[in-house]
Amino acid sequence: VINAPIVNTNVLIWNNNDDDKNPKGYSQDIIDTKDQSYSWYKKFLWGQVHSDSIIGFWYDFTWAKDQASVTQKALPLGQAYLNFMKDVPLNNGKYQDAAAETSDTKLRAWGQKEIIDGKGDRAHLWIDNKPYNWQNIIKSQAGTAQLTSPLTGTVTLLEMKEGWYKVEWWDTTAGSVSSTENKKIESDGKLVLSVNNLVSDTAVKAYPLDLIKPAVTIKSPSDGAVVTTNSVTVSY
Repeated sequence: VINAPIVNTNVLIWNNNDDDKNPKGYSQDIIDTKDQSYSWYKKFLWGQVHSDSIIGFWYDFTWAKDQASVTQKALPLGQAYLNFMKDVPLNNGKYQDAAAETSDTKLRAWGQKEIIDGKGDRAHLWIDNKPYNWQNIIKSQAGTAQLTSPLTGTVTLLEMKEGWYKVEWWDTTAGSVSSTENKKIESDGKLVLSVNNLVSDTAVKAYPLDLIKPAVTIKSPSDGAVVTTNSVTVSY
């Protein structure tokens, strides 16, 4: 066994029978037609935050009847996930399973945390409303199931470093920060995150405030240009 990430080549939900009433499953075209949010692909992507996941971004849409629609709606979801993950230093060898606890079994919280001196430092999580999935979305349209109500509860990270943290809440469709808050972790090491009216899913990054580099504005003495940066080098 090679101690390295496993990369998947492509992904597809396949069924030989295109009849959406077939109890064995659904074909890809039927899923994409009836689940316009592409929730199956979105949750496939974000589930890769799990410490035991494989890496697989490629959505094989070459078979699709409406390739333009798939390209416009599904592929940007991969960019959203990339925006979230691109500055997480997973290759530093210090990350392990976040082992987050949820107050509701319908809430799923997967991710990893960076361990420094035996305590959690930075962390990232994907928080999911499990019953809100492509199968239930399609069944609700057919009147054979009812979508779950938005979930409210808590997600708790244990054994975190004491101190003040910045928490970023991310929109998993847009791939951008939707809100931020500062939270203090006491000596018990618990970072408690409040989830309110979660319809589908959200994502979180948490990191100590002392990791944030203040922005510095510099005016060039030669041409008057103004530059704002988080890193300054002074030469003598």
